[in-house]
Amino acid sequence: MDIMWFSMDGTDSGRVYEKSLNHTCDMIYDAGHVEINNCVINEHRTYIFFIMSDGNILITKVNPDNARDFSTSWQLALHSFNRFSSQTCFSYNEKYLFTCWRDGNIFSYKININEEPTKLISPRSISRQCPKEVEDNDGYTKLSLEELKMKIKHDLKCTTTNRNRETLRQRLQSLRAQFEDLLKRNSALPSTQIIPKQEFEIHPLITQFFKDEHQVNLACVNRDHAVQIEISQIKLWKTRNRFTDPLDCFPITVKGISSRGWVKTIPQRKLAKEFHDALILVEEKMKAENETAEWKEKVMSFSGTAAIENPLERQKRVREKKDVFMTLLAQEKNFGPKINQLLERYKIRRIHFQKRKQEI
Repeated sequence: MDIMWFSMDGTDSGRVYEKSLNHTCDMIYDAGHVEINNCVINEHRTYIFFIMSDGNILITKVNPDNARDFSTSWQLALHSFNRFSSQTCFSYNEKYLFTCWRDGNIFSYKININEEPTKLISPRSISRQCPKEVEDNDGYTKLSLEELKMKIKHDLKCTTTNRNRETLRQRLQSLRAQFEDLLKRNSALPSTQIIPKQEFEIHPLITQFFKDEHQVNLACVNRDHAVQIEISQIKLWKTRNRFTDPLDCFPITVKGISSRGWVKTIPQRKLAKEFHDALILVEEKMKAENETAEWKEKVMSFSGTAAIENPLERQKRVREKKDVFMTLLAQEKNFGPKINQLLERYKIRRIHFQKRKQEI
């Protein structure tokens, strides 16, 4: 046969090419009558491994004098009959042979060939030097990472704008020079051939079109700018509401110069709204009670029935006077747990203070 057909794959799939063979082929009789799926050869080209369709592996030693001599060969029965090997390959140092079959099996074989080993590239030694310390940037004099990225983006935008502006300016200068030359040449013509200046002016509709387009572009820029401002304000409000506004005292560290001592404050959150409401209520009741006492003293002074009070009795009357905080604690029970704890502490401390004052 002197014609061979090739069935193509990929972009030429479905096409069949025909090739004429101008030379004769010799049959290798020692190869057998079993279909060969694929084959591999080692690096030194001394052994060929044929993967047969019946599940055997045919190992043939290459005859350097006659490459068609397959008489020195042997078979290894490994896989089930009538199976197809999809891939066969060596390991990187050709000590193992791997076969992958469609029956789901993967086999590896250790190969013992007495040949000079292939010189492998020795891996380079990895240096274990300590990395250099990265100096911390001063946040007061240098930009942060986000600020640096924004600056690079802004500089790139400015550079592009300036380049486009310069290109447009040069183009306008060139057109202006051409227009002035055109006016000079027009004025040099005879009076009957001179083109009036109104013909050189731009039509009002064209001017209005460019003005409208400019207004549209300007409105888009203003809209984007307003959106960015609104986003920045929302971010600022969220940041303040989450981190700064709830705090009454920020963390500050003060270190000594002549000594190693230092003082550090902890972040202290503000009191709840209920505390301020209770404080206003207490102040109003104390003010009302003081006004009532003043009014009674004035009434007694005008009526002339005021009597001289013993200082000891006055102190006793002051001690027996009801406390506004205690009255508030007895009347109001809807405060939060923090306010109730503060009032309880105040009550205990006031009792201790009164006892100590009586002892003195």
